[in-house]
Amino acid sequence: MFDQDEIIVKIKEVKPKVVAIVHGETSTGRLQPIDRLGAAVREVGGFLVVDAVASFMGAPVKADEWQIDAVVGGLTKVFGCLTGDVISDL
Repeated sequence: MFDQDEIIVKIKEVKPKVVAIVHGETSTGRLQPIDRLGAAVREVGGFLVVDAVASFMGAPVKADEWQIDAVVGGLTKVFGCLTGDVISDL
C-alpha cells in the first residue's frame, strides 16, 4: 500500500497526463486508499485511471466523489462467477 500523501507529492512534481493505480490487489486482498488522488491529478490537468477489477462490487469505488476519470472493473472476480463469454459457450 502506498501513502496517498507521497503519491500526491509526486503528482505535483511530475505533472503526469495520466495516473493509473490499482484499487484492490488480488493476491493480498488489500485496498489502496485513493479518495484524494483524483483532486490532485485534476490540479495538474491529468486523468486518474483506476483498476478496480479485484474490488468493484466488493468495496466502495466512488468514481464521482473521488474524481476518478476511468474505472476498469467487473463483478466476476469479487463474486467468483463465470464471465459472459464462458457462460455463452456452455
